[in-house]
Amino acid sequence: GTGNLVIHFQAWSGEYDGLGNHTWAPGLNSRVRDGVDDFGAYWQYNDIPVGTIVPFIAVYWSNGAQDWSKKLTDDVFIPSSAIQEDKTVHVYIFEGKFGNANANVYVADPDRHNVLVIYYDPAGAYEEDLGIHGWGWTYEDDSEIGASQWGTPSQLFTVAGRSESNIDVWGMMLSAKETGAGFLVYAGDENTRKTGDIN
Repeated sequence: GTGNLVIHFQAWSGEYDGLGNHTWAPGLNSRVRDGVDDFGAYWQYNDIPVGTIVPFIAVYWSNGAQDWSKKLTDDVFIPSSAIQEDKTVHVYIFEGKFGNANANVYVADPDRHNVLVIYYDPAGAYEEDLGIHGWGWTYEDDSEIGASQWGTPSQLFTVAGRSESNIDVWGMMLSAKETGAGFLVYAGDENTRKTGDIN
């Protein structure tokens, strides 16, 4: 079978004129972005065979070709699990620093409501235990993570990218399994709460 993929990319500058991509997945063409929405640039690819890994590099184009002096990511690999038969799956990628392989791919579940969470400390002073206390999300069904227990932050953040000031930007994708899902960001106690309840 085949599925459809929409790749969303956010550049910190917000400059998307001439932004394109490079991919070497069989049957997919590299090109300048298809459009721009509230998140950033996007590309839509249809009828991708299930099981395909889609490589992706964000790069500005000039005179009809990639300008390799203006890359915004290194090689990013969209996992084969993102290609689901007869479904359109949206994935989200952020600008990352070169050479540290930190441009992660956040895959939205096409059958649920999703929340892409980005947390940024401009000082880079992230606590080692920083995570979330959450309720109503599908990760609670993962035996390795389990339901959130107060005082033990659920470790779901990964490095989403690297800011223009060379500081890690953290992110995670949450998929709701029930109405009323929510979370707060903290490092284990009231003194380390970064947010109130986000419902």
